[in-house]
Amino acid sequence: MRRHLDVPCETVIAGETEIIPLLRDVDVLMSMALTAEMGRHAASLKLLQVPGAGLHRIDRAALPHDPGVLRLDGALRRGEWHSQWALGDPIPAVWPELAGKTLGIFGYGRIGREVARRARAFDMTVCAIRRHRSPPPENGPGLFGGPEMKDEVLRRADHLVIAMPATSETRRTIGSREFSLMKPAADLINVVRAEIVNEAPLYEALARRIIAGAALDVWYRYPGGRGPQPSFGRALPRIAQA
Repeated sequence: MRRHLDVPCETVIAGETEIIPLLRDVDVLMSMALTAEMGRHAASLKLLQVPGAGLHRIDRAALPHDPGVLRLDGALRRGEWHSQWALGDPIPAVWPELAGKTLGIFGYGRIGREVARRARAFDMTVCAIRRHRSPPPENGPGLFGGPEMKDEVLRRADHLVIAMPATSETRRTIGSREFSLMKPAADLINVVRAEIVNEAPLYEALARRIIAGAALDVWYRYPGGRGPQPSFGRALPRIAQA
């Protein structure tokens, strides 16, 4: 465990009795066992994570009586699936799986390569283009090329990440024509410069459900002082802003 921990932390090797003095301020406990005495001392416990199979060494009666502790476990045993992300909120729709989906990347520089690396970890197929033609990188995207591959990537992508720099050649190059080539269930994710995506056609594509959604880290115009964000972000249900 010490070899794999990459953050500063204190590791204590102790048995079920010796660890009891350390449990008072613990919010999350990872353990294969929970005794009645451990439960009495773990007054702040919010989550018990059992890193293995079987609960025969977990004394459930020893868990704190806070209604939030093991709420998800109890609901699941009643045949109810509650979101683990928003306690007390309505249960959201199930998020789609990334595995098996295609990620398109426009701009295969440092950011694009890092996005691709993470996407492959989720078993996604990666398609990428970059401005200048170059040999396909080793262990790189399944489809890789220059600007001539743009339309093919648009057609294939379930999620499209914009990661290219803003230049005279790239500004406003994502517009009505490009959205029409994308899948109706596809999402656009812009993490670089707003002006690469033509704002009005994006709004239209979202309003008419030509594409499913957009996640924007950048805006054309940022609000000054107090007040709401630009109305573009509030007008539609499936647009995210950061």
